[in-house]
This record gives sequence, structure tokens and C-alpha cells, in this order.
Amino acid sequence: MISNSPTDIISKERIVVPRKNLYCLSGGGGRGRYQFELLKLLVNAGYEPAGMTGTSTGTLGCFLYREGLMKEGEEMYDLVGKTNAAPITKAGLAKLENGKVVANLEYIQKAVLKGINIWDLPKLAFKSGRKKLLNQVLNNLKSVKSLMDNSPLKETILELLKKRNPKNIPFTFNMTSLKTGDLIRASVDEFKDDIELYAEALVASTSVPGLWPGYRFMYDGGVREGTGLAKLFDEMDPAYDYRIFVLSCNRKGMVETEKLDNLAEIGARTIQIMMDEALINDLDLTLYKNKIALEYGEKIGRKYVPIYNIEYSGNRSVMDFTEESFNEQILTARQDFERFLPTIQ
Repeated sequence: MISNSPTDIISKERIVVPRKNLYCLSGGGGRGRYQFELLKLLVNAGYEPAGMTGTSTGTLGCFLYREGLMKEGEEMYDLVGKTNAAPITKAGLAKLENGKVVANLEYIQKAVLKGINIWDLPKLAFKSGRKKLLNQVLNNLKSVKSLMDNSPLKETILELLKKRNPKNIPFTFNMTSLKTGDLIRASVDEFKDDIELYAEALVASTSVPGLWPGYRFMYDGGVREGTGLAKLFDEMDPAYDYRIFVLSCNRKGMVETEKLDNLAEIGARTIQIMMDEALINDLDLTLYKNKIALEYGEKIGRKYVPIYNIEYSGNRSVMDFTEESFNEQILTARQDFERFLPTIQ
């Protein structure tokens, strides 16, 4: 249950309890920089979280705040933008280059032709030889688990955890089990005695299947659920009033992309569309249920909670981790924040 003790204003007649702020951070890949800046602006404006839930890149943003690593988080994002995302990923069959996913021909050659050398070429003249070489190539491809490698992100998280100064607030995040297809909702409290497992679970939550390897068959929670928004209602303490801030990296209307000229780009775009759809469906359904709660109140056993959805208004790709993209996202976050702030009640 989310039940931090608030500072109560006590009068003779009643106790007035300040509204608690819950944060739901969506997935969105490279757009996490926008989300992180928005989170910082809201906190600085006095809307400190009493609980947080994240999916994919939103998991990383929640982690940085909950563990008291906002300054370190800014430094990490700065380094990501300046080093072609070196702190979070490294090349495999594909690599990040100038804000796009492109084929890594050198790695492909090594991976596909592993165990095959120039002396095997004469075998191509014979049917049996061609079959043997083809089987070798297919076996080599079977060993490839993903297009890129996100082991640097685990190393980065472990280094960050050495500097942690955790806040006493609940933090949950989503993962998807590819073995069972189940959505797994993990809590930071489950990892008190195992920092290594905590780091692996965080990385798994950000691991888009096919693009990056997960851990223990766990991958991005966005595969099954766009946000943890619906679950926040189950975790609320009925004794308190809440408001929810949804920091959404995605938008209902996708911006037309440039020509999709390779498999990696097509795959990344397809995954983006699927996850956008999961987020939209999740958000719309929860908003609809909340509207019914406003109309019928406790008759349906559901309490109305104000939900503020701040949606990314920029046009940067979810796979754009460049410094130029991050600078634009920071500016967009500040503009969106200024428009949004007067609407909070």
C-alpha cells in the first residue's frame, strides 16, 4: 500500500490531509530525457512524489529519483548524448548512429561467418559443402539474442547505486516474462538484499525484445502494458486523497518518419507503434474508468482521482539518443511544463 505519513493540518473540527502526488512514467526510449526534465521541474515546483511507477525508460527515471540520484542522472544523460549512448548500450548486429539504428556490418560479418574462413570457399562448388556452410551460418545466427547489447546500462546502474541516497517512497516497475507472457510488477522492496538482481531487473524493464537482451527472460513491461497507471489505483490507501501525474514520452499522433531503409529501422519503428498503442489503450481505459468514478462515486467502489497527463509534444525518435535530441527535449519539457502548470488543482 502507498501510505507515507503526510503532514496533517489539525483543527478542532476535522483533519485536513494534503493531497498525495503519485507519478506514472511511461516508456519511450531516447525520449526519457524529456521525461526526466519534466519530473525535475514538477518536483522543484513542489509536487514531490509520494509513490512512483515506471515502465521501460520510465523505470529508469523513477529509479534515479527514488534513489536520490537526480544530479547523477543529469550527468548520465549528458554523457549518453555526447558518446553515442555508450553508458547504456553498445553495438551488436546493429548500432546507434546519428540518432538512428543502423546495421553494424563489421559485427555482422564476424557473427555470421564465425567458424568459416577463406579455405572453406571451395566447398561452395559442392552441394554437400554448401549445405554444411549454410548450416554453420544458421547456427551462428541462432546464437544472436538481440541487435544490440545493453550490458553497459547494468554497469552504469551498479555504479550509480554506490552513490544512492534513497527516498522513503514506494517504487514499482513493470517487466514482461517472455516465458509465460505475464506482466510482472516488481517493487524496490523486493531487492533490498540483492543489488545485482535489482540492477538486472531495472535493465530488463528497459529491454525491448529483439533490440536488447533482457535478464532471466524478463523484458520491457511495455510489451504487455503501456504504463502502470491502472495498478496505482489498487495500491492507494483509501484514507488519503491523491492526484496522479502521467509523464508520457509518447503521443497519440505519431510524427511521420524518414524513409525506412533497413531492417533495424523497420523493427524499431514497428516496436514503437506497438508500444504507443499499448500506452494509449492503457491510458484511455483508465481515464474512462476514472470518469465513471467521478459520476457515480463510491456506488461503484472506486474513488475519483485527478489524473494529469503531460504528453510529449516534440518529434524526436524513440531511438534518438543524441545530444541534439536531448537539448531539444529539455526545451520541449520546459515549454510543456509552462503550459501545464496552471491546470493543476
